[in-house]
Amino acid sequence: MSKSIKSNHLINEKNYLLHIPLLFLAIYSVSPLLILFLNSFKSNTEVMGYPLNFPVIFRFQNYIDVWGTGNYWQAYKNSVTVGLITTITICIISGFTAYSLSFFKSSKMGLIAIYFLSATAIPAQIYIVPLYA
Repeated sequence: MSKSIKSNHLINEKNYLLHIPLLFLAIYSVSPLLILFLNSFKSNTEVMGYPLNFPVIFRFQNYIDVWGTGNYWQAYKNSVTVGLITTITICIISGFTAYSLSFFKSSKMGLIAIYFLSATAIPAQIYIVPLYA
């Protein structure tokens, strides 16, 4: 019984050693977002002075200005509308496609499955990169 407890203890020590670099990686990954969020509450002079400082006064007026002058409400509504319509349409078309393919029997079903799976296996960014060349 003590042998199994000792081996579990060693596994936990290895997990702690693994978690230390992961914690540093998480802090490294989240820190730019935290700096961006804190800079959104600063005035222009504070941001240009030293962006890593904590804001002296939290200016919520920045958010009011952006939402008021940038017409973001309309852009937000447009994005939500397009996203919802696209999602619903894709779900309906995918359902019909899956239903029809479930009853379709052919010797080429392996090729059809590879065709559909390749679309999800390859990230869309790979297709976009050649457009900028």
